[in-house]
Amino acid sequence: AMPSPAVPSSMQQTGCRQPQGAVRAARGSGSQAGAKAELIPGSLLWAPALPRGSDGAAETALGHILRMEDYGDDKHLRGGRYQVCHYSPSAVGHASGPLALDQVLSFCRLLEGQLAVHGLVTVATKPGDSAGRSNAAVLVGAFLILLRGWSVQAVHSKMGEEARSFFPCSWSRTPAMRAPAGSPQGQGGPSSVLTVRACWEGIAMALRVGWLQSEHLKDEFTTNLVCSQYRRTMQEYDAAWLAPGHMLVCADPMTVIRDPNPSTCCHLTPPASFSKSKSVSKELLLEVPSERSFASGKGGAAGGRRLSVVSTTSTTEEEHSNFTSLDSPDGTISEEAWEIFDKLESMSEATVDFDAVERIQAGLPTAVTVTSFSEKDADAQTEQGHDEGCSGGIMDDDDDGADSVHTVCKDYGDTMVTRATTPQPPCDFVTWCQNHSVAQVVRVNFSNEPGLKNIGGSYHAATFEAHGIQHLDVPVHDHGGGVPDAQALCEVMEACKAVPKHQARLVHCKGGFGRSVLMACCSLISEFDVPGAALLGWVRIARPGAITTPQQERFLCQFRGAADLECYLRARAGGASAGASQGCCTIS
Repeated sequence: AMPSPAVPSSMQQTGCRQPQGAVRAARGSGSQAGAKAELIPGSLLWAPALPRGSDGAAETALGHILRMEDYGDDKHLRGGRYQVCHYSPSAVGHASGPLALDQVLSFCRLLEGQLAVHGLVTVATKPGDSAGRSNAAVLVGAFLILLRGWSVQAVHSKMGEEARSFFPCSWSRTPAMRAPAGSPQGQGGPSSVLTVRACWEGIAMALRVGWLQSEHLKDEFTTNLVCSQYRRTMQEYDAAWLAPGHMLVCADPMTVIRDPNPSTCCHLTPPASFSKSKSVSKELLLEVPSERSFASGKGGAAGGRRLSVVSTTSTTEEEHSNFTSLDSPDGTISEEAWEIFDKLESMSEATVDFDAVERIQAGLPTAVTVTSFSEKDADAQTEQGHDEGCSGGIMDDDDDGADSVHTVCKDYGDTMVTRATTPQPPCDFVTWCQNHSVAQVVRVNFSNEPGLKNIGGSYHAATFEAHGIQHLDVPVHDHGGGVPDAQALCEVMEACKAVPKHQARLVHCKGGFGRSVLMACCSLISEFDVPGAALLGWVRIARPGAITTPQQERFLCQFRGAADLECYLRARAGGASAGASQGCCTIS
């Protein structure tokens, strides 16, 4: 089963969900007649910019009117709102679509059910909502492709005006533009590359190569299951399948583990992996309240600051007694501990290592850490890479990413992220990878990028290899549009090709939207011989927020298939001027 999307549980057995006031009549049909398009005679109408009204005659003419905004409480439809999981609406800028895969599949299932009940259904959008109109056009096209077997060209012939609509680039600060009627596809403006038609092509492509299956929509139960799996993958691991069972993309695991939201994964490795025979660095945590009370002398509440006393010498479980604790046997916090904490408190609220501990007090362990992270991160300290132990690459000190897209410096104080809805917490990241047959992890980010270095950096490279998962580091700078060079692309693609077809690959960067998705897309173009423009439409649906700059969009859309990509890589490697002269590569 595809580890993807789900459909709302609020649907009844008929497959028809009936929100309060969902059936609306259109205001007089005269002025609106030109705006309607009959997609399926006597069955399905398309009426963008249709005002709400109460004209009985119009209601009869249009049948049941379906508006996405009427389903705002549905966990999968979400009222047709564009969202990037783990990010606030303000963070995504002007990005407005396309909608996520669970919304697409849920809509298809909903429309199928309502057609069965009402016979005639009109899909409508509200006037002045250009983003809602473009998103609804993608949904209607997906329904016709997935459940009615239409070709993209057939959909275009009925909804040609919508096909030319553009979506802003993910995280864009510039609104999209609607191409004038009659203009060729692809003429949208510097930040407008993805069209509605490309989204239709992406859905048709995914169906053709097996990343989507009609079985996912056979009934409400199946669609709900697929959509729920898709949503949980994003909520718990900030990950998404681009090619189910074959290619995963995600954020750096440490950004997920450090997230205090209880619905996200808490550990990188299974707790049992820290065996007695393994030499690891231990740390003892002393809870320090945000507002201390000397009257009670008790330790702080969960979530307050913690004083960590760390031994720099690697030890085993048997040597655990050698650690020094600053708390008293009765559980009170000693004055000595308060004194040390006072000296450190003003220095930083993030993780800090001190070599010159003699400044604090002679005889204490040789490293002290102060952290303000939530309680779920206590065990993550030993799972994380620091300094030379983190082989993801270190950016130069003067490379602060000033021209980086900076899309994924997560705001852990944001309350947008939903809380856990399942009784069982998510398993650790390594076990999750093993459960999904991930044989290889490719990291394309540096460890000390903005948004990573302030949480302690990325993980140790050997972590996955110790659990039988191959690991490859190909760090790519996130600036200048975030387009990897040919050498980095070749390295990642060759590594992915070496993984057996029955096993999966996982590629991640800092946020799992830009460099990692572009690398994964090139690998998929090479292996499945699919066009980049259609792939762009698909990944923007499968992973909302994916492909983060116009440069990445244009780079991907230049490839008509595997031959173009191969020719591009040969030319950039300096060994195939002949191939380039044959015109097989459209990259300029």
